[in-house]
Amino acid sequence: MSKYKVKTLNDPEDKTVLEKKHIPFITAPESVEKGEVFEITVKMGKEIDHPMQEGHFIEYFDVYADDMKIASVTFTPECEAEATLKLKLEESVTLKVAEYCNLHGYWAHEKEIEVK
Repeated sequence: MSKYKVKTLNDPEDKTVLEKKHIPFITAPESVEKGEVFEITVKMGKEIDHPMQEGHFIEYFDVYADDMKIASVTFTPECEAEATLKLKLEESVTLKVAEYCNLHGYWAHEKEIEVK
C-alpha cells in the first residue's frame, strides 16, 4: 500500500462522519473452498454513501491478499463508489482494501477469508 498515512477505523462502535463515508466496506464470505471462484463487493462507506462529484470523489481502490495486490478499480465522478469482483484463493488471507479520496486521502479496511 501507499507510503502515505492510511486511515483506518478507530472504534467500530463510535464511527466519525468521515469514517462512515470513507471506510471501505467489504462484503465477502467468511470462508471459501480452495480454488473456488467467489464474489466480493466493496462499497465506500456503509452508513453514508461517499459523494461522487467533481471536486470530491473516490479515485480508486486496490485489493490485497495479505500484501500482494490482486485488483485495482478506478472511478470517475460519474460512477458509484462500489464494485463487485470475482476472486479465487489458494490459502487463507487477510483481504485488504485501500481506497483514495481526492480530498481526504487514503483509507483502508480488511477482512479475514478462510480457505478450506
